[in-house]
Amino acid sequence: MCFDDDKTIMKKKIFIILSILGLFLVSLPFLPGFFMSNRGDRADVVYGAWYNAEKSWNSGKYLHASGETLQAFWMTIDFDARIVISKPFYWRSRALEKRGQLKEAIDSCMAGAKIIGQYDMEGEWWYHCFELQMQYHKALPDSNLASPTAKP
Repeated sequence: MCFDDDKTIMKKKIFIILSILGLFLVSLPFLPGFFMSNRGDRADVVYGAWYNAEKSWNSGKYLHASGETLQAFWMTIDFDARIVISKPFYWRSRALEKRGQLKEAIDSCMAGAKIIGQYDMEGEWWYHCFELQMQYHKALPDSNLASPTAKP
C-alpha cells in the first residue's frame, strides 16, 4: 500500500513542476513589458536587452525572442545581484571619506566599481572613485611645487 502512495506523491510533484514550467513559458512574452516598465535602477545594457526581446516578440520571431528573453532575464538577475553586492563597498567608501581615510575609501570604492563594472556604461561608479583619487592627491604634500626661499 505504501508503494501506491509513493507513486501518487511522485505524480503530484511532476505535475507541479510541469505546471510551473508551463506558467513560465506562457509568461515569456509578457516579461519584457514587465521589466521595461519597472526600469528603476536598471543599467542601459539590461534595458536594451529587454527592448530587443520585446521587439522580437512583437515581430513574431518567437524562438529568437525566447532566447533573448531568457538572456535579458539572466542579465537582470546578474545586474541586481551585483548592485546588492557593490553598494556596501560604495557606502563604506563614503563613510571612510567623511572620516578622512581617503586611501581606504579609494580601495573600497574600486572594489565596488569592479563588481558592477560591465554594467556601468556611463562610468557612474568609477567617477566617484576618481573624485576620491583627486582628493587624495590634493591632500598629499606636493614636493614639486615647494620652492626654496630666496634670501635677499
